[in-house]
Amino acid sequence: MLNNKLVGFDIETSDGFGHGSLNPRDPNSFIGLYQFAFEDGTVVFKRNEEGIQLVKKLIDENYTFIIHNAFFEADWLLVKYQIPIENMSFWCTMLASQILNAGKNIPDKASWVAAQKNAKNLEYVGRWNPLLEEKDENIKNYKKPGKFSHSLQAVVYRYANKLIEKDQGDSDWGKEELDAEQLRYAEDDVKYLIEVARNQLKFSEELSLGKVLDLEMKLIPATVDMKDQGMKINVDNWRKSSEDYLWEAKNLEEELNQKLGMELAKKEDETSLFGNHIVRDFKVSSASQLAKFFGLESADEQHLRQVDHPLIHKILKYKENFKIASTYGDGYLKYIDDYDSRIHSLLVQAETATGRFSSRKPNLQNIPGDMLKGFLSYDKGNILVTIDYSSVESRILAYAADDPEYIKAVNSSDVHWENAKNIFSLPDDADRKGVFSVNGKSLRGDDLRRMSKGVSFG
Repeated sequence: MLNNKLVGFDIETSDGFGHGSLNPRDPNSFIGLYQFAFEDGTVVFKRNEEGIQLVKKLIDENYTFIIHNAFFEADWLLVKYQIPIENMSFWCTMLASQILNAGKNIPDKASWVAAQKNAKNLEYVGRWNPLLEEKDENIKNYKKPGKFSHSLQAVVYRYANKLIEKDQGDSDWGKEELDAEQLRYAEDDVKYLIEVARNQLKFSEELSLGKVLDLEMKLIPATVDMKDQGMKINVDNWRKSSEDYLWEAKNLEEELNQKLGMELAKKEDETSLFGNHIVRDFKVSSASQLAKFFGLESADEQHLRQVDHPLIHKILKYKENFKIASTYGDGYLKYIDDYDSRIHSLLVQAETATGRFSSRKPNLQNIPGDMLKGFLSYDKGNILVTIDYSSVESRILAYAADDPEYIKAVNSSDVHWENAKNIFSLPDDADRKGVFSVNGKSLRGDDLRRMSKGVSFG
């Protein structure tokens, strides 16, 4: 995985107006500095054409580029210079840290160090113990890390036992002469990367994760290419779909406010002078009022699903539709890039504990299916192809276990609905869009299917 030619690599970028930039698709942005660290300890700075020419030379000489968050640098090289990143060899120290520490959520000492450095508590650096005592008089000055960190500061401390500062990232990297603080920062970004990578490789071999890391590193160019391609969207269809969800949510809200308000009046025996019940003011949108009405600690989905009431499925539908409309409304469209009218979501290979891909800014993995179909668009002359490994984990398990019923389920049109029918003793011809009585509760088929997925995957 790590050949005999290694180079620590980083870039500093500019938005063209005196600040750093995260967007290589902005025509005003550019790479202000290229940093290279070699195995003999030499750190080299290059700018402009000299920088990209050295990158090309090192690619031709089959160097492995050791980068922290290689997705960022590779994206800039691809977009700005059309560098064939598929020909590059990468070792991403952030990705390696995420794989080696998958599932850890309790901050380690390196996470604390990174948090304190960011908080500029430099006078206390070096005195920490792995576990801090609550009685420590300095605890009030700490910036507590929120999670196990994979930042460059944390990774360098974790795998090279070195302290670095990250305080110049948003400075002006486009100015003619860089100052001493910028150069110190730029050197810190690369000078420990080879040491970090070698130690990560050693740990990967001890944990028998060498092949996993090798595969993930080879996947970096494809991941970057997916982000670069982006997704073209149909804005009109997106807005219409969001408006449809909002319209249905408002209709359900009006109906539920009326019916629950009347039920509340009957409970409290609130009547008018003429003896008829006066509808009480009820807002199904109020979590506190909803919880009080059903005698619950909370009006979240988990608690509401335990309630046996004829309107529960409509309340859950209202909440679902309103959440979709608010989450995937116009706010989502702000992520459309001004320069090519596409969404370039950040695809993260191994941040999750399970190792699955995740997506951020925006999250493209939880969009409702009907919205997604109207959301995706394509250029003239192309067609839209949808490919999915349908229930692949369940299929592998069914055949590995040689379980006839499970094999029958995975070969059906909907494995989770087939399992739901078995689990809840529903008729073979049951429609998942229907409502069924299970243990005295009225539940939608879609809800039963969702519940069965836990059993399927479990």
